[in-house]
Amino acid sequence: MNTFSLAITFIPLALFFIFIPYLTRKTESFGVSIPEEIYATSEMKQLRKKYALLTVVVSIVVFGIVLVSPESIMEDKKGGIFLTFLIFGYMIIEFFIYLYFHRIMKQRKKAATWWDDKTEKVMVHTTFRTQQLRFSNKWFIIPFLIFLTTTTLTYVWYAQFPDQLPTNFDFLGEATNFVSKSYLSVFALPLTQLFLIALFFAVNILIGKVKQQISSENPDRSLQQNVIFRRRWSLYMIASSILLTIWLFVAQFISLLPKGNHVFTVASVIIHGLMLVGVIYLAFSTGQGGSRVKIADERNDKIIDRDNDRYWKLGVFYVNKQDPSIF
Repeated sequence: MNTFSLAITFIPLALFFIFIPYLTRKTESFGVSIPEEIYATSEMKQLRKKYALLTVVVSIVVFGIVLVSPESIMEDKKGGIFLTFLIFGYMIIEFFIYLYFHRIMKQRKKAATWWDDKTEKVMVHTTFRTQQLRFSNKWFIIPFLIFLTTTTLTYVWYAQFPDQLPTNFDFLGEATNFVSKSYLSVFALPLTQLFLIALFFAVNILIGKVKQQISSENPDRSLQQNVIFRRRWSLYMIASSILLTIWLFVAQFISLLPKGNHVFTVASVIIHGLMLVGVIYLAFSTGQGGSRVKIADERNDKIIDRDNDRYWKLGVFYVNKQDPSIF
């Protein structure tokens, strides 16, 4: 495992942390509920910029640690352990940075008069569940057929698999770890395919069942955004399940293909690249709950969402025993 591949691992994670305050709902800032019109004020813009700048600095430091680390640390299992500790350390630091800005936000909200002359309401759309909130689960027939093909070919070609099966690969597609051939090891990837299909299937169901969050300030726009948000992520779940089952199909037969390691490397770059581009596009074009979807604004400035800050611990964990929603 080389330093370049380790550094690449951090890029999606760093982008996620850097842009968190830009991707959340406009009625929220660092885990604190705010009126939507406050989101665009210069004060809030400056706060988001400071957070992003601090996160960029921390990310650069982490990348620097990876790049200057000796090659001996990056070899085999040591590289995996090093990467794991570095990722968790990075996530812990980012959590405390977020918590710092969360406390600043709470202080500013306490000193502000944003809620003066406004009525707090909770908006529930009674026909919300009757709309098409996600794509049909029938689309999962496609990855399931890929799984059946992988399983059938694995059974037919079992004798042709080598006695030592590759289980880990470096960034160039070269095998770095092996396991002895057995029915369990040979059928491990098809079983992984089945698990991932079931996981994405369950997520797609949850997309249509999770709690609706309709803005009281602009319920019609918020409703449309929420529906678009769910349908886009439903499509992404289906596409991801298809791409990952294809990738595992290629991985299963890497030892039987001529130049299989090169084929696997190309497939890995293309498939994971598509998934990464897809999730970045969705994040910036859709946002949390569809907040970045452009729809005509018909805000009622006299009404505001109910303040639920007391139910959000540290601005991250939702604890409300009175909320009947399971998800």
